[in-house]
Amino acid sequence: MNKKILIMIALLSLSYNVMAQKINEKELMGSWHMVIDIDAAMKEAKKDLNIFEKMLVGSVSGFVDQVLEMVDITIEFMPKGKALLTVDGPDVQEKEVTELTWRHDPSGGITIDDYESDQAQVDFDSIWRLEGDRLQSYEADGTLEKHVYMIRKEK
Repeated sequence: MNKKILIMIALLSLSYNVMAQKINEKELMGSWHMVIDIDAAMKEAKKDLNIFEKMLVGSVSGFVDQVLEMVDITIEFMPKGKALLTVDGPDVQEKEVTELTWRHDPSGGITIDDYESDQAQVDFDSIWRLEGDRLQSYEADGTLEKHVYMIRKEK
């Protein structure tokens, strides 16, 4: 009986360690483009709204989606917790490049500092986990934010 309990504890701790492995810094290095799929998020949110609310959300989401398509948000991850955030778009007078910091999170992902300027504001209130070829955003409670993620930029 004691052997079974010890084996179960060992398996549980092993599975927890696999889930909480840190992102390998080498996999993270390079430029990543942020994707915010407002259109898909709004379609999902519309399911529980009345007709007036659906019309309002539909008109606003189209505008926001167009604005986000014109703005390019790129993060270039560098060693030792440094990153460069670049915000560019038609209404951005000068391409903004700002240094941020990132750090490993106990859950195995990374967290990134927020950014705010006169021209743009980017909140990274998320935990980012490497899943396949994308950095996926999760809320602090572990809830998946499936419409917010980053994809590696081609060199």
